[in-house]
Amino acid sequence: MAHTTPLFRTVSRCVDEAILAEIGRAYAGGRMLPIGTSNLDAQVPVNWNIGAIAQSRHPAALETVGRILWDTSATPGAFAPMLFDVMLAEQSYQELHVDGGAFAQVFLNPASVSQLRRKRMAKRIPVAPLRAWVIRKDWPDPK
Repeated sequence: MAHTTPLFRTVSRCVDEAILAEIGRAYAGGRMLPIGTSNLDAQVPVNWNIGAIAQSRHPAALETVGRILWDTSATPGAFAPMLFDVMLAEQSYQELHVDGGAFAQVFLNPASVSQLRRKRMAKRIPVAPLRAWVIRKDWPDPK
């Protein structure tokens, strides 16, 4: 519990280029993989669209997805926040992120799902059925 290096090694072993390509293909097929973190600087939740990152084929996509998974798996308060390098309007800065549970235990973003579905339907591209699987990190309730 002192640091997250073992967790980082596990994430790095499990999330490779092949997994990233499969996530990108699933996104192209109409599926989404949103993952939430909490931006401590702005005090807001952040929903990362892992499918769009994977499909972008950006050189830093694998590292970014790995860092997001690593960050959202670490318990706030027990582990240091993750520092993300961000570029906006040709200006670079850094943001501190922790697990999304700092703001919300569960999140669904129906607006982004509807937007993706509408775009695909307008292009006559098949859409996946609406289903959601939620992974929530919590301690079992002894009651």
